[in-house]
Amino acid sequence: MIVAQAIAFADNGIPRQVDPSKVQEQSPNPSSLIQFYQGIFRLVSLGNFSYALSQLNSTGIIHVPSQIQFIYTRFNSLLSNAASQLQQVNSSINQATFLLQEGNPEQANSTVYQAYYQLSQANVTITQLQQAAPQMESSFGIPSGQLQNQVSQLELLAANYKSVLDALSSRISNLIIALQTDRAFSTKISLNSSETQVYLGNNITLYGKLATSRNIPLSNKTVQILSSSLGIKQYTKTDSKGYFQLSIQIPYIYDNNTIFTASFIPSIDDANVYLASFANISIRLLYYKPAISLEVSGPGLPGSTLHVNGSYSLTNYTSMQIDLTAFGLKQTLHADKGFFSTLLHIPLNIQDGNYTIFASSNAYGLIAPASATSQIAVRRLDANVTFASSSLVFGGQTLEISGIAFASNGTPLSGSLITAVFANIASQSVVKSDGSFVIHLSIPLFSPSGEVKISLLPAQPWVEQFNASKNITAISPLAVISPIVILLVLIIMHLRRAAPLKRIEEHLPQYETKKKEGEISEVLASYLLILNKLAQKGLRIKSSETLREYLQRVTKAYPDFAEDFSSITRIVEDEIYGFGASEDDKHLANLLAGKLISMMEK
Repeated sequence: MIVAQAIAFADNGIPRQVDPSKVQEQSPNPSSLIQFYQGIFRLVSLGNFSYALSQLNSTGIIHVPSQIQFIYTRFNSLLSNAASQLQQVNSSINQATFLLQEGNPEQANSTVYQAYYQLSQANVTITQLQQAAPQMESSFGIPSGQLQNQVSQLELLAANYKSVLDALSSRISNLIIALQTDRAFSTKISLNSSETQVYLGNNITLYGKLATSRNIPLSNKTVQILSSSLGIKQYTKTDSKGYFQLSIQIPYIYDNNTIFTASFIPSIDDANVYLASFANISIRLLYYKPAISLEVSGPGLPGSTLHVNGSYSLTNYTSMQIDLTAFGLKQTLHADKGFFSTLLHIPLNIQDGNYTIFASSNAYGLIAPASATSQIAVRRLDANVTFASSSLVFGGQTLEISGIAFASNGTPLSGSLITAVFANIASQSVVKSDGSFVIHLSIPLFSPSGEVKISLLPAQPWVEQFNASKNITAISPLAVISPIVILLVLIIMHLRRAAPLKRIEEHLPQYETKKKEGEISEVLASYLLILNKLAQKGLRIKSSETLREYLQRVTKAYPDFAEDFSSITRIVEDEIYGFGASEDDKHLANLLAGKLISMMEK
């Protein structure tokens, strides 16, 4: 059934390497679909309604194109309704039969009428289903007539139920008429016991009488004796005076009480003559009830040992085998003088949780089984680890981490492995006997700041693992040296820039002499000549002023000088800050100097 659904569903698969939105919807495979429905109809015909309905509820997993979805859904809905209605008819038939056997023809008759109504509803649904079958066949490409033939099975089942109801109704009517015309009689049955209480294994005699409601004894009739709790079901015959008697051995079933039922259910020949009757009697069951006590002590730690003590109490019985089960293991003990004890080892790899220790004794004749339980909580202890280290460390140094590791009960975690990790560098140490530890961790030279992670792997299986972390500020030597280097470079650049300007300012009055002595380059000499002329016009260069700043001030005062003075300033900057002015620039500087001086003298 499930395979048929899977096939029908799989046949709707979208081809690989195709855009799903462009794939045309496909209907389920016709042969797979008819196999599925054949299975459903077969289940209903066999009376397995619940399983058939569960299979119908799973039809939603079969993909059906939207344009025929209504046809598919309506057919399945009609089939589901028909199966449910036939299930109700079957249930009503069984109930009416039982009521008739119990001698209640009036209620049985009412149940039969209810079944007729349910059957009429089922017939209407089956007719609708038969009408929907051709459209279902054409929509899904199922060969014509195949689904219609399957629906015919439900018509046959409904017809069979009709025949059963007719026969049952006839029996009930005949019985009611017979009762009304004194051709049928109610019966009464009594049930007694030789003992009101009995030890297990002993025999008990049950006896009684079967007669009509007018006290006419019924001879040679079958009486059933039943005890559901003891699993007893036996039969006996009434004698010529309607009496019956049956000796029964009580099995070793350790219930406090049991109820025996004597019932007279008319046979086919007596069905229209007598009504059924029933009688009950309660018998107390006797046996010995021992008691087991159980006491467990010790730490609930993995790998530890528990002390188990217990007792078995029963008068005159001081020795008994005791089965003890704990942590998936079983051991057998002997209660000597009513007491037993043992040691239980808790497995090392056990999970934390609550566990049950179960002690039991087997039944032995009149001695009932006994049992006792005790709960033990298995919990690993927490690891208490404290550690200290410097919060500031330089790259390339060794970080020392020291601390202590104890279990929460104060036990030193000696032999446990401590691991420290920083910047993917790990170092390990072992906890000493006093619980102390020291880890030396090498800090990478250019490591950034981050967390140093500490983990403890306990050597003691009854202790939880431990993890912690601490933030460490790591200072790289490069981080210290770089600012100093940058500062020195800035100072040097400032000095390089300021020195020539200072020298220019100092040499302004004596530029001719210096030029002759060769202390100043030809480019600077030309520039100094211009500066001297500008100074005479009130635009002296300042010692705190760069060449560019001075250029802006001169350009603002003498716009006509802007282009030429900018060019000679560039040449001077190459001379001072670069690799020296080229020969062409030197020649250009002389020309520009002459031009600017000539313009200023006008």
